[in-house]
Amino acid sequence: MSCPSCEARVERAIKGLEGVAQAGIPLKWTISVMENELSGCNNPLVIPAYGIQKTLVAGDNLVEFTPKQEGLIVYRCWMGMVRSKITVVHDLSRP
Repeated sequence: MSCPSCEARVERAIKGLEGVAQAGIPLKWTISVMENELSGCNNPLVIPAYGIQKTLVAGDNLVEFTPKQEGLIVYRCWMGMVRSKITVVHDLSRP
């Protein structure tokens, strides 16, 4: 995932896809889902630090928020058993 505009398939969205975003820049994350990929384990997607709980549906699902500060944003399945993270940096143009 490279941001501010990101796309991912649902099976990779929660299972180990880690991304990088820039603080203060709105993030638009599109998660493409096929009907057979939805389950009680991966739905809904939760981003606790931003109060986001996104119920995924077949097709494209848009998750939007603005990372406020540098650090890690954990996202996970609703049960918290499958998780990954987005690293927020000050400036994406700097290595």
